[in-house]
Amino acid sequence: MASDHRDTNEMLSITVAGQKQLTDLLQEKDSFTESLRANMATTQRELEAEVQAATQEAESLRGALEEKDKQLGGMKEDKSHLKVRMTWVTYDVSIMLFILVHLDSDKYTLRHVECVMYS
Repeated sequence: MASDHRDTNEMLSITVAGQKQLTDLLQEKDSFTESLRANMATTQRELEAEVQAATQEAESLRGALEEKDKQLGGMKEDKSHLKVRMTWVTYDVSIMLFILVHLDSDKYTLRHVECVMYS
């Protein structure tokens, strides 16, 4: 009977040791799970902040791009207007040269030519 008692005590000791080991593992798992949850929450907040910052930057860049597009449109209009003016100035110069070449310089002065051009 003493042998049975020793065997039972030994088996109970092994079982208790196994139970303690399982309890320790479960506590470690719970601790690790909580740590992961905390890290996940922190990472989620950081990610949301980064996304918000990127969204704000994208909006800012979109606004700047729209402004540059408007400026470019205005510059294109100015360029077109200047091309037309250059064409007219070139035409006026051509007419002046034609008149100067074909008129008798004794009868007409440059002042007369200017009057003809701008009247």
